[in-house]
Amino acid sequence: MTTQISGTREACCASCRRQDELFEPAVLIVLAERLRVTGIEFSAADLERPPPGSRSQRRRVLQVAQELEHRYAEAISVDLMAQAANLSRYHFIRVFHALTGETPRQRLIGIRLRAAADRLIATRQPITKLALEVGFNDISHFYATFRRAFGMSPRAWRREAEKGSLSRRTG
Repeated sequence: MTTQISGTREACCASCRRQDELFEPAVLIVLAERLRVTGIEFSAADLERPPPGSRSQRRRVLQVAQELEHRYAEAISVDLMAQAANLSRYHFIRVFHALTGETPRQRLIGIRLRAAADRLIATRQPITKLALEVGFNDISHFYATFRRAFGMSPRAWRREAEKGSLSRRTG
């Protein structure tokens, strides 16, 4: 990947003024330099780029994102989410990611994991049944994903909660 920072300090300063001085110019310059060092391309124009999609498209995508909070246990595909937002799959993913910082699938899995973590603390329900109820159809995938997200197995999470080592997490 080629590393490139386009724009000048004046461009950054002008961009800051256009954004109601949200960031100090010196902070933007340091940020741009750190991004360059890590291999991420950045330009002052990136600060001016509007989010993808029209206002109504962004509103529909955010409605779908909010609906996931309530329907996470259902078998919801990205195609169904895109259809609910009345967008193509590609455009839906692009707008969703720009608005939330996650892909729709990442968001859905995160919601399911939080629900599972809460239920592990609140109930004595068997872990397999709990995983199925929050929307995971593959138990080994649930265990691996849970361990990656929380740093311990679901069983260990429950034990830690029983010992009082975990604070109750809310959605």
